[in-house]
Amino acid sequence: MVDIAFIKATADGIAALLFPDLEAVVHDVRSGRILHIANGFSRRKVGDESLITDLPELADGPDVVGPYE
Repeated sequence: MVDIAFIKATADGIAALLFPDLEAVVHDVRSGRILHIANGFSRRKVGDESLITDLPELADGPDVVGPYE
């Protein structure tokens, strides 16, 4: 099981490091929803559909997927 607090902190750190050019988004692949957004500049928000369910590697069920473009 992945520690979601660690993943959120990692997203915050990467977004801070690459500010203002990166938006880091944490997705819950089980629920298909966005869990966290760091340095958000898109119109997405926490709770929105993640829209990544069409990635074939998600069918294998890993806890963490990425990074991906």
